[in-house]
Amino acid sequence: MKRRCVLLSSIIVILSFALPVFAFAASGNLVKTTFRGVNYKASANISRSSSMATAHVSVVADKSLPAGHIGATSYLYKGTSVVAINTTYSSRATSAVTSSCSDAYQAATCYARGWMRIWDTSSSSYIIVDVPRTPTLARSSIKITHGSNLNGKTFGSILNCSTISDYPDLIEVITNENEMGYINKSDLLIEEPDSPEEAQITGGGKQSIKIINAYDYNEHLIGTFTLSFGNSVD
Repeated sequence: MKRRCVLLSSIIVILSFALPVFAFAASGNLVKTTFRGVNYKASANISRSSSMATAHVSVVADKSLPAGHIGATSYLYKGTSVVAINTTYSSRATSAVTSSCSDAYQAATCYARGWMRIWDTSSSSYIIVDVPRTPTLARSSIKITHGSNLNGKTFGSILNCSTISDYPDLIEVITNENEMGYINKSDLLIEEPDSPEEAQITGGGKQSIKIINAYDYNEHLIGTFTLSFGNSVD
């Protein structure tokens, strides 16, 4: 797999409107874009049961596309920290794909956001489109902090970042050990498939995971973080 992504920003239309805060579910603004004659739309949604919070990102095209040509990445936040990430691609010819990830719900502010992924045949890479975050499931104040460590790397939350290029070098997460930590931006971006044929392996509910290292802000190893793939319905 190659670390390749192309940001599609100039032709994105975000429908901006006020959204209420729901007790058990909330949806983000709908993103619409047109690429090579195909119209796409995507949105994030967050819901919870009594014990679990789940982030969903759905991508819909106006025509059926070959397997692996559309994908979605979902992020689940608690406060400013990412707690779960899932990426999936269509496993068959379809016009829609949904990525979902979950974690135990606690008395914390929970959000969802994500990416829409569109295969570009001419560049043999995926176009990455930001899907804005949802309202919160619980009311609380959120303070987002950023900084630079002793090695000159930036660190902080990606909650308000609108593109991948805005992400700091070290991304704030809740580790598998339930501690606040950071993962390398490069570890998050290396999972780009080289082709739709390779991408479709992660579709159809074929779940796989990758464990990556998590650090404190000065890059001392403190634990691990899990990336998941294919845990969705398309």
